[in-house]
Amino acid sequence: MAEPILTLDLLVERRTIKIGDKEYELLSPAELSILDYRRIAKQAARVMTFAAQDEPTDDQVAELLMILDQLTERLLFAPQEIRDKLSAPQKLQIMEAFTQLQRERNARSAGAEVAPQPTGART
Repeated sequence: MAEPILTLDLLVERRTIKIGDKEYELLSPAELSILDYRRIAKQAARVMTFAAQDEPTDDQVAELLMILDQLTERLLFAPQEIRDKLSAPQKLQIMEAFTQLQRERNARSAGAEVAPQPTGART
């Protein structure tokens, strides 16, 4: 019998992010609608554009911080008081962790064997 060209999981497994001594779930890319995925991808691209600039304007910094807040709220299942304590670089790490999950998911869909990778440094 031929190997399946696609394997779909019906159960979604959420990875976690440890903040302090507690773990919080990160949204799985498999949970997103196509429209939500597209919105998050556009926001992440905007963040990376601002992050690459040597001297962003005050308006760009404000927009960057707003987008990081929105992404963290959407991606991380943690109480507001926990999310409020996160710095901008920590929120960026959360966005990068989600992006890594999406890359792993895409690679698995293409048939590659992918080991989950730890992301971010301890801060």
